[in-house]
Amino acid sequence: MTDKEIIAAAGIKSALIVDDGYDLVPRASELADVDWDIFFDDAIGDALERLEAVFPGFDPDERADLRGDDAFIQALWEHRGVLDDLVRDLFADYVAKSLRDIKALGEIEEILTDLGIAFTKAGRDFVKAAEQVDLIIIDLFLGAAQSDEDRQTTVAGLKKVIDGRDAPPAVVLMSQISLTEEAPGLRDEVELHASGFRSIQKKVIKKGARMRRIIATLATHREDSLLLAEFTNKWKTGASDAVERAGRELRRIDIDDLHHIKSLLLSAEGLLPSSYMVSVLDRVLQYEIEADKEILSGAEALDKISDKPAPLTIAKGKDSFRLIERTVFANPERRKRDNGSVWPLTFGDILMSRLQGSVSKASIFKGDPNRVFFVASPECDLLRGKNLHAALLIGGTLEPLAMTEPLFGEDKTTPIITRGKKRYQIRWDFGFPATITLQRAKNHLASDGSAKIAETLRDVSALNLRQQYLDHIGRVGMMALPPRTFNITVQCAYPTKNGDLVVIKIGSKSDLTGVMHIDQRTKTARIAFDQTQEDDFADAILGIDLGDVATNSRSEIEALQQQTQLQQLFRTGFQNLKYPLKPSQAAQLIAPSRSVGNDASQKNKPIGKLFDGESSHPSASVLQNSGFAFTLLSEHD
Repeated sequence: MTDKEIIAAAGIKSALIVDDGYDLVPRASELADVDWDIFFDDAIGDALERLEAVFPGFDPDERADLRGDDAFIQALWEHRGVLDDLVRDLFADYVAKSLRDIKALGEIEEILTDLGIAFTKAGRDFVKAAEQVDLIIIDLFLGAAQSDEDRQTTVAGLKKVIDGRDAPPAVVLMSQISLTEEAPGLRDEVELHASGFRSIQKKVIKKGARMRRIIATLATHREDSLLLAEFTNKWKTGASDAVERAGRELRRIDIDDLHHIKSLLLSAEGLLPSSYMVSVLDRVLQYEIEADKEILSGAEALDKISDKPAPLTIAKGKDSFRLIERTVFANPERRKRDNGSVWPLTFGDILMSRLQGSVSKASIFKGDPNRVFFVASPECDLLRGKNLHAALLIGGTLEPLAMTEPLFGEDKTTPIITRGKKRYQIRWDFGFPATITLQRAKNHLASDGSAKIAETLRDVSALNLRQQYLDHIGRVGMMALPPRTFNITVQCAYPTKNGDLVVIKIGSKSDLTGVMHIDQRTKTARIAFDQTQEDDFADAILGIDLGDVATNSRSEIEALQQQTQLQQLFRTGFQNLKYPLKPSQAAQLIAPSRSVGNDASQKNKPIGKLFDGESSHPSASVLQNSGFAFTLLSEHD
């Protein structure tokens, strides 16, 4: 299908271009203070008379008020022909920016026309015009000053448009500046998924192909993006309704009920009412969420998402470990609250040394800063404390959580824990049980003690770990964890006929950024490259002179110079890589006619070798036959 056919099939029929270049009159905030000072200083004699003629009552002594008066500025703008000598410098920057914008906007209009998308235009006041359109192409700063206030105009307007619609529009953010850092934050502020949002720098719009490709990409995944947005919206609505229903249940409990709960139940347990009620309402809220039809129907929509290759990856902001942490651990603010327990520990706590360096050998950590302990004693025993002489601990070891290190399976492990700014996994040693007395626990956890509670596992995770330790039949099943992802940088080079290895320059960078997805079950990995570098990489590849390439690598380089192969590199990346990574392995592209899947036997197109670090490079003679040399350099933030 052509781009035009893809866009039509996705139902993208209307667009709105939003830019302050479409505004007919500048605003006060867009005019520089120094230019105002010169303007008022020149307002004497004949100039004063002309100003009084276009704006009756003009008084140069009221400059502070006039420079913020949009009516005054409109009068100057509309009569700038007769006031040219006075207002030329005042409006110079605004006019220059408007001319630049009009050129870029004209190019966008031509692209939309060519793609068969009907469009309208709007300036700062765009919300009404955006109510029904399928696509919004909008400037980051709606104002010549490029200020935070101008940015907020964009954010507030988009947010209002999106909040008022069940099916959000696809959005393309544009600006004179690079949006690599800015776009993800704005996308989060307006609450859009990446599959329905892209960004582009205005200076590259004139190339045409990049804007067309962005719109075609949004169209390709439009249906799936709307399904995901539907689930998110239904979740927000359903969760709010669930909170309201849970609140009604809470209002059924009054002071007399709390009195009875405290006197008949909690006094024997030693648990404070505050902790008990938070736990009860936590489960009531979960019950109400599970009963909400909006949430359930929205979740069912996710089953309809197609299995075709996913949208081009936006590497920045990808962090599945944040989701894993929130799945596995209780919120630390909840953990800090006093629950009335005799012990300073609770079931599921993970004890870690307070210091990362030197650790006392007299402590439970025996001088090992990487030793951690899981509190396995029943919570009721820790609450009462009367008959518990020592709490049961299970020892474990912190292991690096890094792309180059093996990822542990679910047995005998906790997949992530944060210490300072670093992340680790925990390998639990069921052959290393320990105990700790009440007094020793208090000493260790005192403000000057050697231990701290790093995290508290949620009930299901804690029970699962204890069941593993006790080796009971009927182990509690764990929720499947999201795939692990690591941000990476990859250097791309090709061998020359002279025996050199030429590193490809990609825009202003010398490497590609992307994400490595790890499937621990199949011991495989997949690399997806950042879409924002696609055009620069394509330009670099197409610029390679095949006559300079080593003879035995020429076919691989020539293959990647084909448009379909270049696109496939950024659409499917490298599939079915062996993990943990070998020093080198084939870098292959899935045939464009095939879908991404788990079938490692499907026909792939080799384009080179993937090396795990520069130290893995073979001899120069071997590199001559390798095609492209993709070198995994490091993780990046």
